[in-house]
Amino acid sequence: MKIYHIIILILKIMIVVQFLLVLIQKHSIDSKLYLFTEIIFKISLAIYIQYLIFTSAIIGFEWEDKVVISFAGGLLLYDAIIHTLPLLLAKYNIEYSIQINMA
Repeated sequence: MKIYHIIILILKIMIVVQFLLVLIQKHSIDSKLYLFTEIIFKISLAIYIQYLIFTSAIIGFEWEDKVVISFAGGLLLYDAIIHTLPLLLAKYNIEYSIQINMA
């Protein structure tokens, strides 16, 4: 196993444990630890997807397939930064907003 496989596996186990704690109502989905772990997992997975798609020759994948998978990695990154990060920062009373000007 390579180091990035181990990191993703550890993060995945952390998310599953926290999810189980939420199911048995010992933990909240709005807790700081859960949000922080979710952000780290999404960003790590997005970077891994981008790395894998652009540095590996995957047999049977056309370039269009790589674009779609790359877009999925981009959506994970977007979700972590635009949706989850403001929720975590709000827990620390930090105002955070991104305004995109499409003019």
